[in-house]
Amino acid sequence: MKWVLPPGSGGGHGYGFRGGRGLGPGGAQVRRLFGLDRHDWGNIHFILALLFVFLILVHIVLHWTWIKSCAKSILFPSRKASCDNGGQSDGQ
Repeated sequence: MKWVLPPGSGGGHGYGFRGGRGLGPGGAQVRRLFGLDRHDWGNIHFILALLFVFLILVHIVLHWTWIKSCAKSILFPSRKASCDNGGQSDGQ
């Protein structure tokens, strides 16, 4: 298998990870986007990741009845469990 890595990434050629760009020959050169440096963007990334994990957990909790119903219908197909309506009977 052959792969191509971007220049400066180290690429497994004995250089290892060097932390990317930003350090010029005259000292530290800080690059910013919308007034935020890479550490600020890292913090935003981390907070958004926590938010999405929380939302996924809420989603699972809200659909737990449906998940149990589907698991039962897959694990025990002989029973009358269905994934269609969360295991709730529709009164018919």
